[in-house]
Amino acid sequence: DEDLKISLYDKDGFLLCEDYDGERKPFIRRGDGDFNSGEGHKLERDQEKHKVEVLKRMFGNEYFYGLGETTGHINKKGYSYIGWNSDNP
Repeated sequence: DEDLKISLYDKDGFLLCEDYDGERKPFIRRGDGDFNSGEGHKLERDQEKHKVEVLKRMFGNEYFYGLGETTGHINKKGYSYIGWNSDNP
């Protein structure tokens, strides 16, 4: 059962977007989560594997902006997020 990986190129063969296929580094959570739970968010601490997960390759000079969040830094590179389809915590 292999994972599906996709790479997108322009008409000249220049890589535009690619799924990450390298080794994963473990996520290290910063802080104790009090800030998140104070905003009504639940943190899953012991979740080993997600059913659907999309990882994109980022080059060293790229940044990742926005995710619809209204708090925190605008550059989201280096952070981990779980998306949901409702604003109801």
